[in-house]
Amino acid sequence: GLGFLWMFFQRVNRLQRESAVMLGLGSLSTIALVVFASRITGTYADYAIGALPAMFVAVGVLANQVANGSLPRALTIGAILVTGLVPSLVSHLSDGTRFDYRPAFAEIRRLDAQRLTLVWPEVTALHYASDLPRVRLNQSAKALDSLLQVRKDLWAVVSEKRYGVSISGQSTIESWLDDHCRDVEQFEHRRFDYRQYRVSLKHCRSASAY
Repeated sequence: GLGFLWMFFQRVNRLQRESAVMLGLGSLSTIALVVFASRITGTYADYAIGALPAMFVAVGVLANQVANGSLPRALTIGAILVTGLVPSLVSHLSDGTRFDYRPAFAEIRRLDAQRLTLVWPEVTALHYASDLPRVRLNQSAKALDSLLQVRKDLWAVVSEKRYGVSISGQSTIESWLDDHCRDVEQFEHRRFDYRQYRVSLKHCRSASAY
């Protein structure tokens, strides 16, 4: 944004002002379309990748000002650019931008290590919970119903992002979890940006178990 504004207010360079309008409107329209589409269907930040070239140009303008300007101006622009990265950087240092399943498995061991656990991804559980009885979570609703009918009680260790359960077959599995399970505990490191990496420990019970 600062790069576009800098280009726009260059009084001596009409071409640069016109480029600022073109690039700014192009970037804003791309982002607006993604936001609008998010109200209809699932979207990701990657969908706005078409706006990156314009943003790179704007950053290049600021970098040029840093190279050709005075030291105070350079430090000010540099600080503004770095400040925008701080929330994501600190968040990454906090949780590694990943799910941490270890507290959930530790809680299972404390409460009932003999109860079968629904897990995904399996390779993570193999490493962190090799001592626990487990089966993969990403199955059909019918298969999960049959398993719950036989076992009566199950644990479920669920990866959750801001948009919901992070797993293939998301909508089916999320509906099944909502119908049969309740939250026992949730584990996540504090983040300072929009992303969320939460691990939920759920207790699932069949109707006959009540």
